[in-house]
Amino acid sequence: MAIVLRLLLLLTIGFSIGCNRENGTRLLPGEKYSVQDALSGIERGKPVVLGILQFEADTGIWPHDLSELVPGYLTAGEIKAWRYHTFHHDDFALVFLGPLNGGTLHYDRNPGEPGAWNVWWVEGERQHIDKLEVVQPQPSATNLLPEMRSVKRHAILRQRIQSMPDRIVFRIGLMKHYFNLGQFNESRAICIECIEKWPDYWWSYLMLAKIEAKLGDQSESERRLKGLAARWNDFFGYAFLAQFYFDRKESEKCKDALQQSLKSAPTRHKDLYSFEQIGGRQSWVADCYYHNAAYLAYRMGNRELCLEISKSWREFVNVVQRYGGVEEKVIRVVCAVNEADWDKASRLLQEMREPANFAKVSYTD
Repeated sequence: MAIVLRLLLLLTIGFSIGCNRENGTRLLPGEKYSVQDALSGIERGKPVVLGILQFEADTGIWPHDLSELVPGYLTAGEIKAWRYHTFHHDDFALVFLGPLNGGTLHYDRNPGEPGAWNVWWVEGERQHIDKLEVVQPQPSATNLLPEMRSVKRHAILRQRIQSMPDRIVFRIGLMKHYFNLGQFNESRAICIECIEKWPDYWWSYLMLAKIEAKLGDQSESERRLKGLAARWNDFFGYAFLAQFYFDRKESEKCKDALQQSLKSAPTRHKDLYSFEQIGGRQSWVADCYYHNAAYLAYRMGNRELCLEISKSWREFVNVVQRYGGVEEKVIRVVCAVNEADWDKASRLLQEMREPANFAKVSYTD
């Protein structure tokens, strides 16, 4: 999922530059993009990539924009020809704005793997991506002690919050900063601040429960999760509450929350805030929450409830999401096998081989 989202964002960044003859992204018949221009752009981009990676090595976080690298890592001239986007958690995208005949140059980095330079170009109605084999720059080991890295990271996050107070992602970063240092009271205070400023941003509620588990008292996180579920009054809010109770080994409360989750139609409260505000998609594809809820019921040994959730999940996939849902069929097969109902299991397996039809809802009992 994360790879797909990153690809979509790279497409957006690239095409926001434009896809016309003037900026060289669309080829005329018989043309090819200029490899020489691409390699020249790569040489100009290597210091930028190195600066980004060195910043992360020194602070433990990605730069929010390239201006944060000036003057400590790069000059204003070195960043001028580049457009940058960070995914904050594990990756970034870099696009060359300089002259490149017949293509758009991207730096595309997978977490934990060597980066790659890609040329994106359009031929007629088709888009192409060619990967160029280039040795990537590697940052030197940071000279900063862990305490100094922590101080530097804290100062950067506080500055970002002050300058862009409506970006959730910076408070998330500060919350994680405190949590990773074991400063749970400070992390908790930031979490509650997020909940009060963005009351429908669900991640803060789940993080609060994790923090309070460390502190030994989850009464506040339970109260707030119950309030969120009641206010949303949809599947997702009660599914989050069910996970909270499951983690606490409170099976009856988990069961009640799962049953309540089936009484309301899904809403879009969970996705209220923008990609820009939160710095990325910090959620799964929507039907994964149904998957998790069905699995909770299954792990509690309640196959009847598991199948009820599965039915609601199937309807959501067929009517709302309009794609996916293979895992839901697997859940039903597993339940049939557990019941030693081999005919049903065989029928369900055959159904899985048939092409998906999202035009109507049909159930196999």
